[in-house]
Amino acid sequence: MLEALEAITGLEIVLRVLKGSTKFAAKTFLDYFEKPGERRELIGQLFLDQGDFLFHPGTDWRPAPGQNEAPYRGRGYPHELRALRSFVPFLTETAAYQETLFFRAEVNPQSRLVCAGSPKSNPLAGTYLPSFELTEDGARQQYDTLIRPQSLKYLFGEDLTAPRVQVVSMMQPGMAAAKTRKVLLSWKGKDDFKPWQPKGYGAGEELRRDFLLVSRLPRTSIGGDILILAGGHGAGTEATRLLLHCLHVKQLRELVDSLRGKPYYQFVIEVTEVKHPKTGTVPTRIKISEDLPPVPLNVSAADLLRRAVKGRKVWR
Repeated sequence: MLEALEAITGLEIVLRVLKGSTKFAAKTFLDYFEKPGERRELIGQLFLDQGDFLFHPGTDWRPAPGQNEAPYRGRGYPHELRALRSFVPFLTETAAYQETLFFRAEVNPQSRLVCAGSPKSNPLAGTYLPSFELTEDGARQQYDTLIRPQSLKYLFGEDLTAPRVQVVSMMQPGMAAAKTRKVLLSWKGKDDFKPWQPKGYGAGEELRRDFLLVSRLPRTSIGGDILILAGGHGAGTEATRLLLHCLHVKQLRELVDSLRGKPYYQFVIEVTEVKHPKTGTVPTRIKISEDLPPVPLNVSAADLLRRAVKGRKVWR
C-alpha cells in the first residue's frame, strides 16, 4: 500500500510538471504570433507616440576626397525616400511629409523631425549625430554638432583607410558605384571608443553586409526631438522598411522593452543580406545587433550646445 501511495505521489509531481510545461509552451507559441494592431502599437511606442512629424530625406551628399559627386536630387535620395515612405501606414493625418531640403511646413520648436540618411547625406542628421573620419593619423570629428560625442553611446564613422566597397547605385540605376567604408564607434571607456562593423562587412569588393543606426535625440530646449535613421550605405538606410514591416513581432516587443519607455535612445540594425539588382542594391534580411545592443540614453535638452561645434581632438 505504501509503495502504491508513493507511486501516486510521484505521478502527481510528474503531472504538475507537465501541466506547467504545457502552459509555458502555450505562452511561447502565442508570443510567436502577432496580435491584431500590435505592430502599429509597438511602432507608435518607438517612434510616433505623440506630436506632429516632419519627414526629411538626405539630399546633400558630401563626397570623400577622390569620390564622385552624387547626382543632385532635389526631392531626396532614393533609399532615404523609400525609408521614409515605409512609415506611411503607421501615420495619422497630422503627419507632414517633406521631400525637399527646406521644409515647406513650419518647423516650430516642438516639431518632431524624422531624418533618413547618414551625416554624409543629411546635414540635419549631421547636426545632431556626431560623425568621425578614420585616417592613418587617427579619428577626428567631421561636422559641427549640437550634441557632444560623449553624450551618446554610438557614433557614426567613415573609414578613409579601407578600400572602397561597390554597390549598384539607385541614383544612376544599373551603374556600379564605389563608396567609402563606414563604421560605428562605441564607447568602451571614458575618452575611448572602439570602431565596429558587422561581421562579413569588410569581405570582398561588393557590399555584403550593412547597418542602420537609429537615434532618437533632443532637438530643441523646449521639447522638439529628432529621429535619425543613419545607414552605412543606402541599403542600410532602407533597412528602415524591413524594421517597420518585417522584423518579427517578438523581436519588436523585446526592442521596445529594452528601451524601457525612455524618450531618447539608440539601437543598431544589422543588414545580414543584400541583393544587387540593376535597379539598385537593396537590403533583404535584418536583425537587431547583439554586438551593439539597444540603449536608453541619459541625455536631455540640457545637453544641447548653444551652437554647433566640431571637436579638435584627434582620437588615436
